[in-house]
Amino acid sequence: MNWRKSLFIAAALLATTTTQTFAQDNLINALKDNVSDKSKEGFVFTPIINLGTTSVKDQGSSGTCWSYSGNSFLESEMIRMGKQPVEISQIFTAYYTYLEKAKTYVQLHGGQSQGQGGQLHDVLTIFRKYGAVPREAYTGLINGKTRNDFSQMSKTIEKMNADLVKNRKIDPNWQQALLNTMNEHLGVPPQSFQYNGKTYTPRTWLMRW
Repeated sequence: MNWRKSLFIAAALLATTTTQTFAQDNLINALKDNVSDKSKEGFVFTPIINLGTTSVKDQGSSGTCWSYSGNSFLESEMIRMGKQPVEISQIFTAYYTYLEKAKTYVQLHGGQSQGQGGQLHDVLTIFRKYGAVPREAYTGLINGKTRNDFSQMSKTIEKMNADLVKNRKIDPNWQQALLNTMNEHLGVPPQSFQYNGKTYTPRTWLMRW
């Protein structure tokens, strides 16, 4: 895929770990009250260059800006290259990134930070290993939820991983226990789905680009 090189360049320029979710929410709430009377009138901008983008998404109370920005970059690259743009599931990418981070955490006996954060290159890593799905096929919103909130899920899986390392006795089913926890909060990622009248797997859908 031609956008791989572009993603690596963007990752080198923008790579940064995500701040904790509560800090993000606190910042947003603080800014609501820091508005001058003049700013309420709005701003007028003069377009110089208009770059194609897909719709704006809300990451909710989740430390997944790296997934949203990484997938958004790829969506915009499709437009730039003249391809039909698609909206990619950011939560699918985050789901499998958390699994891979947990594996590394256990392998290093806890010698790696946990948390919801990630980097732009994690998006491409998950694409290569697990594929991708359209946003409509997997939003991570279940049981009537309309906005993602990873706070409780993150605390639970971090404690599970830390306890596993601390006990020094690896349960052979620990990965499935981790997946079960994420499934409870986000739902099970689809292994096959319908898109524009055709059936795809995450890998075959990715390859159609």
